Amino acid sequence: MKPIEPGCLALILRGNMANHVCTAVEKIPANQPFTIHPDRTWESERQTTFSCDAWRVDLASDPSVGYTVAEHNLMRIDGGEDESVTTEQDQELPA
Repeated sequence: MKPIEPGCLALILRGNMANHVCTAVEKIPANQPFTIHPDRTWESERQTTFSCDAWRVDLASDPSVGYTVAEHNLMRIDGGEDESVTTEQDQELPA
């Protein structure tokens, strides 16, 4: 399966947003601080970190809010297998 990259579609596997389809926007490396708004207000703004790599994602069902999801809780759903892999069928020439 291809890795998560900016612009790809992914499925959130766990947590309160499980089973939602999202678009990966930006990778956030492990232990790098990022801003969240827990109450969806500017007054609730605070810094936090994840101990693993995470992604800032957009949800079509809630476009006004950005979410941050741990990378291991995402599964890429566009593109399937790595397109650089060739099979015997790909190598056959028409007769």
